[in-house]
Amino acid sequence: MTRRNKHFQQELKKIAVHFSYKISHSQILRHQAIAIDEEKEKMIVLDHRKNHHFKIVNLAKIISSAMKVTFKNIGAGELEHKNMDEFIQKMSLSLDHVNEAKSVEFDFFNADENASNELTHLRLKLNNLKNILAVIARKQLATPA
Repeated sequence: MTRRNKHFQQELKKIAVHFSYKISHSQILRHQAIAIDEEKEKMIVLDHRKNHHFKIVNLAKIISSAMKVTFKNIGAGELEHKNMDEFIQKMSLSLDHVNEAKSVEFDFFNADENASNELTHLRLKLNNLKNILAVIARKQLATPA
């Protein structure tokens, strides 16, 4: 584990302890770290680009989640010679909150910041997180109100 990743993990733990959360899953990205307390249905997102700003997302209030992919312009005939992945500009996780103003989107890949060889690894991290959120959503549906 790199020094940066250890630092992210330590900061996530401090935040989790402060709010009495238990981290059950975490993902470290280039500028962000994401931790989930599956039992309390909370997600902590720590962003180092914004002076160590963190956001707590109440997963119980998320009505849908989606992986969003934005593509660069594709010229005529380019798909015959290139893979679709070469045209990805941005890949993010979108969480739609019951209160639309609290909906959020987290970047996992941005072609302006990430090397193209990072795409596959970041896509796997995004899919893993999406699967964890799906498990939490299924538990919410199975629990009577």
